[in-house]
Amino acid sequence: LTMKKASPKIWLPFITAAWGAITVGQGYVSSYESLLATRALLGLAEGGLLPGMVTYLSTLYRPEELAIRVGIAYLSNPLSGGVGGLLGILFIRFLLSALQCMLTFSLLPQLPP
Repeated sequence: LTMKKASPKIWLPFITAAWGAITVGQGYVSSYESLLATRALLGLAEGGLLPGMVTYLSTLYRPEELAIRVGIAYLSNPLSGGVGGLLGILFIRFLLSALQCMLTFSLLPQLPP
């Protein structure tokens, strides 16, 4: 219903930014009640984003094309979590390798001439 009042150009970025702000806000909660409040707000943001995205995509694609596009959009979330985890592991390995390289360079003695 909100997509009829506000255009997708306004609604989708707003609800995405709200989702991100609420997620960041969850890191600063200090009680169980405030955690429940932020979780409820996060549910509202998520509940507004996904149907809005599907509604917007339905204006761009024919019904037979829409199913694959929506499937890709829904599949991107778990895939990004998996790839993000792998990238995190690779980044940590890179940092450890760089630290080992710097320590080796600074602590390894020179060969005698």
